[in-house]
Amino acid sequence: MRLNRRNVLVGLGAIVAGGGGALATGAFSQVEATRDVTVNTTGDASALLSLDLDTSYNGISDGDGDAIVIQFDDINDEAVTKFNNAFTVTNNGSEDVNFSISADDVPNALTFEDSEGNDIAGTDQLLTKNGGNIVLSIEVDLDNNDIPTAEETITFNATSTAT
Repeated sequence: MRLNRRNVLVGLGAIVAGGGGALATGAFSQVEATRDVTVNTTGDASALLSLDLDTSYNGISDGDGDAIVIQFDDINDEAVTKFNNAFTVTNNGSEDVNFSISADDVPNALTFEDSEGNDIAGTDQLLTKNGGNIVLSIEVDLDNNDIPTAEETITFNATSTAT
């Protein structure tokens, strides 16, 4: 075989390909590592997003401090009951956030209204940083809707507007 440019390039290519396969690329397909993680939580009073419930109403309570509980057995059946200014959502963080209530989670009998009487489920409400808030009323319509038969979970969302 004559030593020419093409043969030299083919030979060098074969050496590089073979060497790369033998020495590998330094990549890996799996890693397992143990790491410690610390998570701290705080109560609503000092949380980035706080919920302050007006517990003076009969029929709603704070569920031992971790939920808003509406007790349907304390509310008139076949009537519309409204809890004006039932709770306040406050942004204690350093960034503006969009606050919303997941509309898919809200039973037909409940409405969450802002100070102007608008149902806010499924819409974003801007909460400005460092104390921006929204005061919400809860309306329970048992005149046109059945009492929910099971415990319901409603999701409150807060998403930073920072980019």
